[in-house]
Amino acid sequence: MQLVSIDLTKLDMGLGLKPDFTGKGRGQGFLTEVLSFLNNQFSGREYQLVVAAFNERAIKVYERIGFVKETHFMSKYEEKELEFISMSYIKKNV
Repeated sequence: MQLVSIDLTKLDMGLGLKPDFTGKGRGQGFLTEVLSFLNNQFSGREYQLVVAAFNERAIKVYERIGFVKETHFMSKYEEKELEFISMSYIKKNV
């Protein structure tokens, strides 16, 4: 078992695109709109998310927008141990 520290000062966000929409250059625009909405609703908050380490395309999009990798951890998903990465958003004007 591995304990992961959760930062309760950050708003935890979950994202997903339908598989039909992935790989078509829509991720950055989608994430920009989500962050714009969150900034309007939760001004002054920091954001974090968790992504599977194998999801390199998503990680690249998150990093382009301003998320940075923080904690790497293992977790069981559908009977397999997978690596996940916690990422936090460094605010920019979105």
